[in-house]
Order: sequence, then structure tokens, then C-alpha cells
Amino acid sequence: MTTDLCAEPALELPSRDRLLSAARKLGWVGMASFGATVAALFGLVCSVVFAVASLFVGALVLAVVAACAVGVAVLCVFAAVLLVAAAALALVLAAVAGGFGVAFAAIGYALRGGLAIFRRFGETRARRTVARQLV
Repeated sequence: MTTDLCAEPALELPSRDRLLSAARKLGWVGMASFGATVAALFGLVCSVVFAVASLFVGALVLAVVAACAVGVAVLCVFAAVLLVAAAALALVLAAVAGGFGVAFAAIGYALRGGLAIFRRFGETRARRTVARQLV
């Protein structure tokens, strides 16, 4: 067994069937990535709808409280303003979290697909090396 890397024969190109098989597998990974992206976008839309609804309810509470007596209204207005601020913050955080969720889902599935391809070719290379050593 030699340690000279130049002494090893050149790596053969994969056959057409193997390339088509890898392309099919990438197609499934792409579909899974698309599904994860759609799920993350659905979560983002639901979060945004909830935040907008909270903002609307806060504005309604603020309008109702503004029509109430001035003494109690001050405390109620403060509470309504806090509710509106919390809804606005939830809207911003939902948008940021949804964006990160979509990005990380796409990156994760892309990395998973790439690693599967490299692992497959690495296994093929290892089998060839072992077969060469046994001969």
C-alpha cells in the first residue's frame, strides 16, 4: 500500500444511471425543501394575521376607552396603548422569525441534499478502494 496520492488512478466519472438517480433524489430533496418553505410561510402568515388582529382589537379597545369617563379612561388608555405596542412588537417578531424559519429550512434541506450526494460518492470511493486492496 502506497501513501503517494499521485500513484492512485484517476476517479472514474459516475455512470449516466447514477447521475439520473442522484438527480431524482435531489428532486425529492427539492420537493421536501419546498414543503418546508410552504409550512414556514404558512406559520409566518398565521403569525402576521394574529398580530394584525391583536393590533385591531387594541385599537378598538383604545377607541372604546376614549369614549369612557376621563378618570378611569387614563388607566384604560395606558393598558390599550400597551396592548397595541405588544401587538406591533408581535408583528415585527413574527416577520423576523418567519423569515429566519424560511431561510433556515431552505439552507438545512440544501445542506442535507448536498451531504447525501457527497456521502454517496464517498461510499462508492471507499468500496472501490477496498475492492482494489482485496485484489
